Amino acid sequence: MRGQLVRILRGVTATLGLLGGASAGAEEVVHDFRGARFDRQLLRFDGPDAPEFYTPEAEGLRVRIGYGRVPTKTAGVAWNCTIRGDFTATVHYEVLENERPKSGYGTGLELYAYLDSPVKKPGQSRDGLPLVRLARPAEGLVFRFSHMTYDDNDQRVATAVAEVPADPEKKRGRLRLSRQGATVIASFAEGDDGAFQELQRTDVGEFNIRMVRVAGAGRARLDARILEMRLEGPDLGLPAGIQATAGPTAPGQRMLWLLWGIGGAVVIFLAAIAVAWRKRSRTAAAPSAPEAHGNGPMVGFACSACGKNLKVKEDVAGKRVKCPGCGQLVQAPALELGEPGA
Repeated sequence: MRGQLVRILRGVTATLGLLGGASAGAEEVVHDFRGARFDRQLLRFDGPDAPEFYTPEAEGLRVRIGYGRVPTKTAGVAWNCTIRGDFTATVHYEVLENERPKSGYGTGLELYAYLDSPVKKPGQSRDGLPLVRLARPAEGLVFRFSHMTYDDNDQRVATAVAEVPADPEKKRGRLRLSRQGATVIASFAEGDDGAFQELQRTDVGEFNIRMVRVAGAGRARLDARILEMRLEGPDLGLPAGIQATAGPTAPGQRMLWLLWGIGGAVVIFLAAIAVAWRKRSRTAAAPSAPEAHGNGPMVGFACSACGKNLKVKEDVAGKRVKCPGCGQLVQAPALELGEPGA
């Protein structure tokens, strides 16, 4: 039993160490656009005419494209930072209208991460990771992810493509890109508090992230609100003076901290059982001192705890015995060389 308890304690401790280490040192920054807020120290418009398509409103940052004109290039809102190492980027949105185009790639709301990958020649784009809630000409409304990179012929191609249908009745939801080491994981959640579903994961290397952007993409009509943007990681590279909150606070990470607390309680409980069991085993293993009525050669002494006069047999002399009066373990005196029993 003792060996089993030791193994359990070691296993729980090792597991808790992994859980704690996975989220240690994380920080988080959240921007809530509701209340017509737009922090230009944290965020910037990306695209030459981007401000024309975004309007801060009480319900969130309104984006409208395709109503008379479309941006000359993709127009979005980006974090003012370069991210190093692992990270999680999330956008919470509400779609009011998402027209299905007759041709082209599609129209929708996009969460995009630009990698700081090398550029082989002038004018070439860097690798990118678009995760989109998109109305496509043929497929209809979908969630789609891809890794945009270059093939051996320097042609821009989409790799690691994954696409699943979206529920047109769910107008609100969240998009999330996260990186663990060299692996990027794309996931989505429909509704304000729906569970995240993994769409795709792919190895993209360990390049820094030059930019994380949220944008309305496409040329058909899109009317949506960006409700909140959230960024988490151990090295976000935030602008000077920005105070990030201590992470982790994302739902999955909150669960890790809950497991950490439960696991700590389990460790303490098992440790208490182990100590009690060990103490009981030692007490049970110790011989009891007989009452002082003698029967054969005996060694006499007084209990050091309660003072009761005790006698033990010669073969117990020098060992710890249990006092029948107070129950404490006491040391019986040892016989000196040649000393007979009392």
